Amino acid sequence: MEQGDLVKWSWNLAADSWEDTVFTGVVIGSRWAKTDREKVNIFKMLASDGTLVEVREDEPTLKVISESR
Repeated sequence: MEQGDLVKWSWNLAADSWEDTVFTGVVIGSRWAKTDREKVNIFKMLASDGTLVEVREDEPTLKVISESR
């Protein structure tokens, strides 16, 4: 995944619902973060609603829709 790629992912936003909310956005940057056990890449996304969101590289629903190249 690179800067400029169009991606989608989903999160469960409501604690009282089993439904996931699907997001689309563009990768605008990334950074490495260290946890207790590993280093993970965290992508900064500009979501389609204009908000900035950070998504971990190991998020299982994170998929590339279109590459920037």
